[in-house]
Formats: sequence, structure tokens, C-alpha cells
Amino acid sequence: MIESVLTDFINPGSEMFQFSSCLKINFSFNPFIDKTVKSLCAPNTGTLDSAIVMVEIEESNSIFFSGMNGSKLPIVVSHGEGRAALSKINYSKLNDNKQICISYIDNDSKHTSEYPHNPNGSYKGIAGISSESGNVTLMMPHPERLIDIKQFPTINDEKISPWSKFFYNARMHLK
Repeated sequence: MIESVLTDFINPGSEMFQFSSCLKINFSFNPFIDKTVKSLCAPNTGTLDSAIVMVEIEESNSIFFSGMNGSKLPIVVSHGEGRAALSKINYSKLNDNKQICISYIDNDSKHTSEYPHNPNGSYKGIAGISSESGNVTLMMPHPERLIDIKQFPTINDEKISPWSKFFYNARMHLK
């Protein structure tokens, strides 16, 4: 029953959309990933991490990241689980379908699986994925925690947080 409801929810053309920070969804009931991500695992460190890390926004089909690809932004992480277990083949499938929407990067702006830049050791630095239709986005980091420019960890003349675009995109999807 629940799989049928979720399938209807995420089908292309659905007027519904979802953003889930901390990947708080049971993958066994999540048909959009076509069993690509087998399970959520504890991070490689075995610890709860709360920090600001850097991510790169990938070219993807996610409605939330529309017009943001190529951006390299700081973001808050706060978790002790959520490392997606997947194979190289399944990574390629997600990548080819433009479903990888956000990745952890290191100081050289390279995708990384290494701690502390990637706090859970996710494969190839994956921090978030989207459904094939782009109306469901699951990610570990917390863009909502840097929505106010006063929280943003930079010194510049910005008036609004770059993460505002993420939520603006959701609003525009409703029009």
C-alpha cells in the first residue's frame, strides 16, 4: 500500500514535491531510487558530526537546485547516519540520469569521500540525490540552517543567502 502511494507521489507530472534533509525516509519504501541505494549506513567515523562543510551543486533534474549548478557553497551538516551504500554501477546510473544533485568537496574543490570534508564517507562525495522526475530531493546537509545571511559564514556584501535560491525554486514550482 505505502509503495503505491509513494510511487504516485513521485511520478513525473505529479504536483507534489518533497525535500528531505537528513535523508529521513526509509529506502525500502522508496521506489524512486529503483533499489539503487540499498541502505543507509552509519558514517565511516562512527560519530555524530556537526560542522560547516563545502558542497558543489551538480547539474541535476532536482527542482530545488534549478539554476544553481556549479555553485560551491558552505552548508551545515549535523548527523550520525545517512551514508548511502551503493555500487559503482548504481553510482553511474544515478550520475547518468542527473540524479546526483549535491556533492561534498575538499579544499581543492574536488569531490571527496574523505573526512572531515565528507562527514559520513559517502561514495564519491554524494550528499544528495533526486528522483528521476526531480520532484523529490533527499540530502544529508541542512540548507535551511544557512537561509539567513547573518548565519552565512562569509564576509562580503551579500544581502541574501545563496541557499535562498533553493527554497525560491520550490516556491516557483508551486506556481
